[in-house]
Amino acid sequence: MHIGVACKSESLASMLLSVIPHDYRVIQLDMSSSLTTTCRDLKLDVMFYEALYPTRSEYAKWREISKFENTDLVLIAHGAERFKELVPNLYGVIEGTQEKLSVDVLKILARVKQDRLSQPRHTLAIPSFGESLVVMHGRRIVLTRTEMAVLRALIEAKGHYVSAKQLVHTIWGDTGVGKKEDLYVYISRLREKLEDDSLKSRLIVSSRGMGYAFLGDVNMLRSPTSSD
Repeated sequence: MHIGVACKSESLASMLLSVIPHDYRVIQLDMSSSLTTTCRDLKLDVMFYEALYPTRSEYAKWREISKFENTDLVLIAHGAERFKELVPNLYGVIEGTQEKLSVDVLKILARVKQDRLSQPRHTLAIPSFGESLVVMHGRRIVLTRTEMAVLRALIEAKGHYVSAKQLVHTIWGDTGVGKKEDLYVYISRLREKLEDDSLKSRLIVSSRGMGYAFLGDVNMLRSPTSSD
């Protein structure tokens, strides 16, 4: 797993770095840089962030990072319940004392690893001979032409976020003025058809200000009529 460490205190950062097992990839992040952008670009699995003396702007930053689908945000602070109320998607809060830090960090990493292993990986199959059919876990799902266009645009981004504006332009071109609301409808329909729980999307995810991303695996199936 890829771990990020963001601490104002060098001694706390050193403690964290000494505790995290060597088989994890660990990067110490520069607190003066844009941590939200850095965390998103690096696609960190876990981010440990010092929150012993939080500022108002940091709360907004934590709320944004905690929305990232791939990153579990863990704050090092006092008073877990207070932080969980203010940062709803927070993965966890651990104490910054030397006595508890090593145990808590290892517990968090073990839990994250187990969570990742237990999550089913969605594989979507798209037959090359049909533009309105996909197969998910053996189940044939019929999509409309526009739903398929939205899905293909997301798949072609290969896990990267695509803004609503970009999607509208890709799907409707110059005639896409005023189509953003239509896009939201098609995204919602795709989630209803493809997700196990459309309200807790793991396949088509979104992030405020970044857009949408497709996080599943894709197999392009050959037409039975095609020749080598």
